[in-house]
Amino acid sequence: MAQRRRDIDNAMRVSPKQIRLATAIVAGLGLLALAWAFFASGDWGRRAELRRVQPGDPAQVVTDRLGAAPADCPTGALEHLRTQFPGDFAPAAVDEAIERMRGATAHRWVYPTGGSQTRCRARNGDTEFGIGSDGRVLWLVRSTGRTAVEVDDIFHPATSP
Repeated sequence: MAQRRRDIDNAMRVSPKQIRLATAIVAGLGLLALAWAFFASGDWGRRAELRRVQPGDPAQVVTDRLGAAPADCPTGALEHLRTQFPGDFAPAAVDEAIERMRGATAHRWVYPTGGSQTRCRARNGDTEFGIGSDGRVLWLVRSTGRTAVEVDDIFHPATSP
């Protein structure tokens, strides 16, 4: 077996040191590509900033943390959130919460993923905020289709009027 390996090395006319160097370069380029795909997408940084935004925060916190201007969308279009409520909301509570959210939301902001163009129809991975007339975050979906809607206490079934 050793003779066969030497024959291959001789045919390629490369030394074991050169093979190790080429292997290290290919591995390094692969790691660089993975790092670029993960960090350069912008989503990693956005997710880190999103963890610090909560319902009840001033809307200015959102723009300070996420930077780019969101799409300011019609507030009546909230039906798509129906499937994003957490399990502790009964179907009747979801209906009531959506109705109350629709009435209280003055601005609906959509931040698209990966630096895509602004749009009002949230797609998987987009971030969405409901802003009240007092300038506070009333509700948010950190990642459409992946995370539950988080609502201010005024919309939670336990605090219904």
